[in-house]
Amino acid sequence: MLYIRVYSLIIFAMISFNNSFGQSVWPLTGNPYNPDIITSCFGPRVISEEYEFHEGLDFRAYYPVPVHSIEEGEVDAVGTDHPEAGDWIRINHRGYNFLTSYCHLSEIMVSEGQIIQEGQQIALSGNTGGNDQYHLHLGLRLGSSPLDTFVNPLHRLPYSGMASHSHIQSL
Repeated sequence: MLYIRVYSLIIFAMISFNNSFGQSVWPLTGNPYNPDIITSCFGPRVISEEYEFHEGLDFRAYYPVPVHSIEEGEVDAVGTDHPEAGDWIRINHRGYNFLTSYCHLSEIMVSEGQIIQEGQQIALSGNTGGNDQYHLHLGLRLGSSPLDTFVNPLHRLPYSGMASHSHIQSL
């Protein structure tokens, strides 16, 4: 019952956010093994018997697959070898007043200052940084500053991609 209630709240919030701000595209394509499966949701979670707040979504990727920008914008920053995020990209979506970050990448295909289009390939998923499995971490901050508040990226993704609960592996 709790699962159904949580899932209903997620769908309601997604519809509300998408209707207010438009819809974006899903970040992974070309992943034949359950594309865009969310393996870790936004919010509190337990890692190594300790609680932490997960500031994004993790998408399953068994090997490097193409990563796409969920919306048009400008590459704000690119980094490598971060101890937790690994190789990463941050995109400023000024027209929509939010930033996205894509972490644990195996290959970065854009550079700082580059203008990108919605759905444009920007990287390949990877397992760099503080993790041991291939996946993509997608973070979203409202506002245009890296210090602004993280929000659930799920609300920005198209509802059609969430038509089945199979897209969420666990809550």
